[in-house]
Amino acid sequence: MKHKYAINLGVVISLCLCINFTVAQTVSWCNLQFPASTTISYGNAYPIYGQVYEPGLTDTPASQGAGITAWIGFSETDATTTADFTSSDWTWVQANYNPVCGANCGTPENNDEYFIDIGPYLPGSGTFYYATRFQYNGGPYTYGGYNAAGGGFWDGATNVSQVLTVNANCLSASTWDGTGWDNGVPDINTAVTFTGDYTTTNGNILACSITVNAGATLTIENDQYVEVNNDVIIDGSLNIQPRGSLLQHNNNAVVSGTASVTKKTAPMNDWYEYTYWSSPVANETVGTALSESDVDRRFIFDASAYSDGDGDSIDDDGNDWVWVSGTTPMTPGVGYAATHDQAYFTGPPPGTPPFQFDYIFTGTPNNGLIEVPVERNDAVTSDFNWNFIGNPYPSAIDVDLFFDENIYNATTNPTGNLEGAIYLWSQNSAPSAANDGNEQLNFSMSDYAIINRTGANDSGGDGNTPSRYIPSGQGFFIAYSDDAPAPSGNAVFNNSMRVTGNNDQFFRTSSADQPNKIKVNLTANNGVFNQILVGYVEGATDAYDGMIYDAPRNLSSNQAAILYTTIENIPHKFAIQGKTPESLGADEVIYLGFKNTLANDTPFTLSLAQLEGDFMTNTPIYLVDNLLGAEQDLTQSDYTFTSEMGEFNNRFELRFSSTLSVEDVQITNNQLIIVNDQNDNWNISTTQQSKIAQIIVYDLLGRKLIHANTDNQTLATLNTKTLNQSVYIVKVKLYNGFEITKKTIKH
Repeated sequence: MKHKYAINLGVVISLCLCINFTVAQTVSWCNLQFPASTTISYGNAYPIYGQVYEPGLTDTPASQGAGITAWIGFSETDATTTADFTSSDWTWVQANYNPVCGANCGTPENNDEYFIDIGPYLPGSGTFYYATRFQYNGGPYTYGGYNAAGGGFWDGATNVSQVLTVNANCLSASTWDGTGWDNGVPDINTAVTFTGDYTTTNGNILACSITVNAGATLTIENDQYVEVNNDVIIDGSLNIQPRGSLLQHNNNAVVSGTASVTKKTAPMNDWYEYTYWSSPVANETVGTALSESDVDRRFIFDASAYSDGDGDSIDDDGNDWVWVSGTTPMTPGVGYAATHDQAYFTGPPPGTPPFQFDYIFTGTPNNGLIEVPVERNDAVTSDFNWNFIGNPYPSAIDVDLFFDENIYNATTNPTGNLEGAIYLWSQNSAPSAANDGNEQLNFSMSDYAIINRTGANDSGGDGNTPSRYIPSGQGFFIAYSDDAPAPSGNAVFNNSMRVTGNNDQFFRTSSADQPNKIKVNLTANNGVFNQILVGYVEGATDAYDGMIYDAPRNLSSNQAAILYTTIENIPHKFAIQGKTPESLGADEVIYLGFKNTLANDTPFTLSLAQLEGDFMTNTPIYLVDNLLGAEQDLTQSDYTFTSEMGEFNNRFELRFSSTLSVEDVQITNNQLIIVNDQNDNWNISTTQQSKIAQIIVYDLLGRKLIHANTDNQTLATLNTKTLNQSVYIVKVKLYNGFEITKKTIKH
């Protein structure tokens, strides 16, 4: 035994001596090179430079030293020790190597220089401190400071941060007097003043700042915008139409005065249909903004009271929704739910539903950093920790930029608190006693549209698929992360998320460069609608990746019927599933689950809703029904079926190659012939005159009704007196072992 271990140890030592590896280490010197402290206008460029030295790496003129990474960092709070640089107050932007410096860097010429323009990254006007950061071969960070003699390692005393003052000064000015501009059409550097009425039908506005004088009205029309770098001063009137957008860039800009922001509900068929709101203005109240709503049905959501021990997405003790009075202020970023005034629908309403209603929010437009408290209830174990928030701005926000700021990741975003899926109320069914909940009548929790990193779908509502933008005034649900260290924190909104346009969708094409995605609809003639999305996207795996790629349905246990995908060893039912692109090929299988609480004779249809990506749009997609042994190419036609009540996780699959043999396909295409005669017989044959060995008849629930052997006849007669007039599935087994399945009607 000693000899054996001695030999193995010798081998290990020998191998270790032959391995090449890189040792992580720190650089020998670095600094903040220039510029010195200065003042700029917001929106201007501001490149910052730093130099680094490491013997044998940086002392070759005009050649970048290998293994060095550089950043420029800034913060509104200066560091007192190097530990402060690691706080969330500091933003670090990776810098670029400067080949122009070349032989002129250092004395002698032995340094490498890095730079980046931080202008586009600044959140607004104010005072900012900046420094440099370097890393060599993945080792510890070292920080560079400035002094007039050349600088060196940051120490907060001799080598320090520099100070940048960013103000809101504009480079030019132009005034609209009601008929024209006195100094030309403005741009993003122009201070704009309105002394007369202006509507954006005359053109969208780009401005450094805007002032609406007393007596003047600025109207932002549907699908148009006003984009402002800095201040918005409203001494007159500012009216923003439902799809219009006011966008500001400077988080610290001044906003004063009162605007009127009109938002429309989604189309409503009855009084009980909720709208999820969030106020785009400050100083507004529930009673004023939601004046047309039912005063008894205005609610906020208390995340601290939400507890779901049984995993049905319903609060166990029914105290999560809290009624609010009309005097309640609408806090920016908080979600509010309300129905329209019931009297409108109980009286004889003008016209025929669906109806849309205008709601008007009046107050100072929200701007800049807005933090909304969110939390999870650690007193009980719930599948998901729901919070109800909303877009606080009078412009749309980009979902992906919201995710970047807020989704918790221990490595890349440890200050985030949320899971990565947004749930938008998209109601399409009436409340029912059959739905789970704590009221006599409860809404189906399948009526949510969902957005995550994989994509977006309409999971069961009005048939509209959301874009990757949240419009102004829109409330939504999102979950607090189970992995976030603290049980409470904030959801963060800021101006970097805001966009012009894309403010046109309010809820209740193919390219080789696109990720491959497939959407499948489940429908029925009684109004059932469900949609699943599976996307093969970078960053996802075939396992459960959390809500950021795999979004479960927000559902109750007694919904009419739902379609979902499944992931091995995960109990959730998924409306959106992300998978790795490497899995996509001829052997890939997507497992579909189906749950039904409706009567047995309800016909359901599975159909393709949308395909994206080169593979999806150029490949047959087969729906395999394992219960009936049937297969349908959904790119050619939809698949209709019925089902017993229950939950079926193994009945359906999506495949990208046929499960039938070549012979099966040939015979199926030549069709099975079934002729009804007047004596309640089916005369069964094939166009190839194949010998028939067995005939099996199923009803649409998959129950076997007849099983007959036929003595290998080419024309078989089957008596059907025991069958009622209905649709049946006939499976014929041929003498050569192949099978043909066909639907037929008993007349």
